[in-house]
Amino acid sequence: MRRPLLALAAVLIAAPACAHDLWITLSSGRTVPQIHLHYGHPDDLARPQADKLVAMTVSDARGTRAIAPAFSESAAGPILVSEPLPGLAGTIVAARYDNGFWTKAPDGSFRNTTKRLLPGAAETIASVKFAKLVTGAEAPYAEPVGHELEIVPLDDPSATEPGGTLRVKVLFRGAPVAGARILRSDGEAVPHDRLLAFTTDAAGIAAVQIEKAGGEILSVSPRIAPSATPDLADADTFSATLSYVVEAPRTN
Repeated sequence: MRRPLLALAAVLIAAPACAHDLWITLSSGRTVPQIHLHYGHPDDLARPQADKLVAMTVSDARGTRAIAPAFSESAAGPILVSEPLPGLAGTIVAARYDNGFWTKAPDGSFRNTTKRLLPGAAETIASVKFAKLVTGAEAPYAEPVGHELEIVPLDDPSATEPGGTLRVKVLFRGAPVAGARILRSDGEAVPHDRLLAFTTDAAGIAAVQIEKAGGEILSVSPRIAPSATPDLADADTFSATLSYVVEAPRTN
């Protein structure tokens, strides 16, 4: 039985989670770009695991295609870097990442297992991450890619300028989410609790303020209890990010 939207929204925001995020950027200064996968928070990075990457897609005006690029670890930091991939301009690059089950043991440590395998566990969560990158004006930015949790731009991110706003909508299983808390980061190492936050209205829409040119990351991280798999976990946590680049204002 499908939950009414208002009840679902209340569950989503009742216990917001400070979950780690997955986000996507592209390499700069290369003729053929490479996808960079980041994990954690800008002030608390960890290397993502390639085997947890469930699927990646690229969407453009012609449709959506699956990609399976080879990734390697970067010597420059805790990120994964793809092989060079042509044809990414004017697209949405999207990823699904299964972070598995995490259980808090009686001693306070966390184990990558279900509560069924760790008797006496304090809590177990199932964790899933989604990430999108909009790469230019030709990208079908307003079209959802079909992630379970998704931030969808209603304005063209490539046309935003410092001092303006970018309207976005949060969708969960295709339905708009009221009261969702969206965090904005520019990738600098700012503590997570100091990031500027924006809350969606009754239609699931928020207007995000743009302060300066450069890369930006929007994230939303709801938690749902009880879990869809109550014999394995107590709650399900989700994280979705939207990355884009704000161009510097043009001068004559």
